[in-house]
Amino acid sequence: MIKIAICDDEVTTLHQTKLYLEEYPILFSIDEFTSGEALLQSPEKYEIILLDIDMAGMNGIETAKKIRQQDKKVKIIYVTNYTDYTSFAFSVHAFAYLLKPVKKEELFQQLDEAFEYTKPHEPEWMDFQTEDGIVRLNLHEILYFSGFMATGF
Repeated sequence: MIKIAICDDEVTTLHQTKLYLEEYPILFSIDEFTSGEALLQSPEKYEIILLDIDMAGMNGIETAKKIRQQDKKVKIIYVTNYTDYTSFAFSVHAFAYLLKPVKKEELFQQLDEAFEYTKPHEPEWMDFQTEDGIVRLNLHEILYFSGFMATGF
């Protein structure tokens, strides 16, 4: 099951966002937090975090920096009242930025995009002639070639 965290110190926004998530056509496990500190104390690993930026205590930017130290893959979607934080959002590689009040259609669109990025890639195979014969490799698993020499052209 896909795990999502919502972290917002505005309880009304927190509950409304959860209600929207419950209407999405995919079933989620949803955890709610009212502070960045509480989110960071959770032992759970999330696929998506909906994170307010302007919170009492640790703000969403600092929270995201700490999350990124542990998890480079989680999709962080900022939910905020302010547009002037967008440059900070990029510094922690936020996936998206939604303005409050959150609109269900915009939230669903961002979730759709997040799931597109998390789909496993279909293997793309390529055959290579080596000294030992033909080797078939999944192109998504190749990180680099060393000592590669093309011949036969």
